[in-house]
Amino acid sequence: MQTESLTHTDSEHDFEEELMKIIQEMDYFKVHPQYAGFQELHDGLSRRNVYALIKGKENKTLVMINHHDVVSLDAYGHLKDMAYDSERKDEEILKDIESNEWLFGRGSCDMKGGMAAELAILEKYSQISMKGNLLFLSVCDEETYSLGMRHAQTLLAELAEMYNLEYVYAVNPEPSAHIRQGHVASFGSIGKCLAMIHAAGIPSHISSIEKGINPITLLNEIIRQIEYSEDFVDHLQKEFSTPPVFNYYRDSKDYYDYSLAHYASASCSIMMFQKSLAEIASELKRKCEKGIQYYHERMEIKMKACSRKYEKRKITIYTFDELKKICEENHVLPELKLDEKFLFEGSRYIEACLEKVPWIQPCVIISFIPPYYPPILSRDINYGSTQHLATCLDHTLRSQNLHLEKENYFKGVSDGSYLRRFDHQDLTYLMYDEKEYYLDKRLKQDIPVVVCGPWGKDLHLRTERVHISGLCHTCPSIIETMIQELLEHEK
Repeated sequence: MQTESLTHTDSEHDFEEELMKIIQEMDYFKVHPQYAGFQELHDGLSRRNVYALIKGKENKTLVMINHHDVVSLDAYGHLKDMAYDSERKDEEILKDIESNEWLFGRGSCDMKGGMAAELAILEKYSQISMKGNLLFLSVCDEETYSLGMRHAQTLLAELAEMYNLEYVYAVNPEPSAHIRQGHVASFGSIGKCLAMIHAAGIPSHISSIEKGINPITLLNEIIRQIEYSEDFVDHLQKEFSTPPVFNYYRDSKDYYDYSLAHYASASCSIMMFQKSLAEIASELKRKCEKGIQYYHERMEIKMKACSRKYEKRKITIYTFDELKKICEENHVLPELKLDEKFLFEGSRYIEACLEKVPWIQPCVIISFIPPYYPPILSRDINYGSTQHLATCLDHTLRSQNLHLEKENYFKGVSDGSYLRRFDHQDLTYLMYDEKEYYLDKRLKQDIPVVVCGPWGKDLHLRTERVHISGLCHTCPSIIETMIQELLEHEK
């Protein structure tokens, strides 16, 4: 924890050096240095993914993934300097650690604890003759845009080809919760898309508002239809996805003046179990249609009450793909340039497109902005293996007076999403530049995943902590059970 690795900074690079030193000190990698290395991202921050492979006699391979970046220290306030120190002595923390069962500090829970457990397993099994292979993979940038894991799709494909690896399962030791004596394990990871709704209005002076269309007011009506709508909620058995919530809203003005804004945009996260982007786009269009209808109805009532005449104008809805086609047909499509500021740049790009085709306004544009996390469900990839593994993990946990609390999807969004191949039909709905938003097509198999690590609490908060017994006993025993059952016994 004391080696800083703040996400989306060059401190991740320094941590990667320290992590590789730990791996290279293991006897196995002194003899087989070719099995450990870096994957360069070439992202301007010199960040890298770190991997280490224990090569067995057969091709079956368990992937142990983790991320080595941590979120910023803003939550610590004046205690920032102590964020990486697990020996803090202030009064508030002393009260929390009276039980001596918890280790505090930024990264203890999310997720250097899980990484440490995987390193311990890596070292242990490097001293054992194995039938299968064990691949340790630590990625950068999980807390922001998952650039590391998107690049890791290429690394996984290349290592599989180079060493004839068959990936039978992956474990991602994100911090787990406890429900009474149940230790939560997720056999899949929820999907997430970032939908952007862009409204193009008609500017007018504020003294003549009946001549214009205020995109802010229009967008408000659309947001009312989408936010917390049960129509976007997926469910499987007793599990439900989170309804959409808006977390970004702005108009196109850079300064104040006496006119209505021309454009306004807002984005919301939509979580999904099985829905495709095509299905979500279709539902968004229905919500936009209803929002436009309510906008007209409300404006007519309001204007009449203010003794003004309301002129109803047609407001057309387009998907981003449809907007692009209109621009292409008129030979005015601007160059798409997206960097890590996907939201801001995406909004500006849509505005640049609309400026080229003013005759389609007023209108509403539906688009999807990176990052995009496809859902993954392990039982859909290998039902038999998933059922068998769940039974074995429950048996292991019961020996520690716990039991397996199984769920289909990890609800917190994880890098496990990128252990499946992309549905490239979905990607037609996504605003991205293929060179900059790295998406690889060479991964030839979906890899089932279990997201399960040590018991943790308050991740991203200044009271972040990991349960010591969960870190030192529960988490390693879960990974060892997977090794024994998937590499040694699976037929």
